Amino acid sequence: MRGARVQAVSGELGGERIDIVLWDDNPAQFVINAMAPADVASIIVDEDAHAMDIAVEADNLAQAIGRSGQNVRLASQLTGWELNVMTVADLQKKHQEEASASIENFMKHLDIEQDFAEMLVEEGFSTLEEVAYVPVNELLEIDGLNEELVEELRSRAKDALTTLALAQEESFEGVEPAEDLLD
Repeated sequence: MRGARVQAVSGELGGERIDIVLWDDNPAQFVINAMAPADVASIIVDEDAHAMDIAVEADNLAQAIGRSGQNVRLASQLTGWELNVMTVADLQKKHQEEASASIENFMKHLDIEQDFAEMLVEEGFSTLEEVAYVPVNELLEIDGLNEELVEELRSRAKDALTTLALAQEESFEGVEPAEDLLD
């Protein structure tokens, strides 16, 4: 039986169902609260994309998503975050694919061996920007790296970023905006 206050509000809304979500300043905890009663196994927050990957056990996936995606859609609207609900296995697979892509990217653009690229990914680096612009002391904390090696690595990353930016800029040369956009 629900509380008298909730029943009164529900009555005012013509019997509409009401869920009460516990507020939390931590966005990840707020999303976990909003996803209840589904049990969240893990949550990965991407501040830049304002999105969260939410992993639930396979037998809990339907409950987390809801009929026609209603539960996850309501939780997303309530929290203001883009929510991607998946199974624990799918999240692990996604992270393995992202790690492999980062390793390939590092090997190609930094001209380093696979073991070194894997070490960078294991230490939390996933983009050339991170390698190029992270404070030097963070790179120096990695076992086996000295100042000379760190400076060379950062230089290669900055050179690769410049090359990629120039290539992207060249691909836009000669492209004109659509006429309807100019009006």
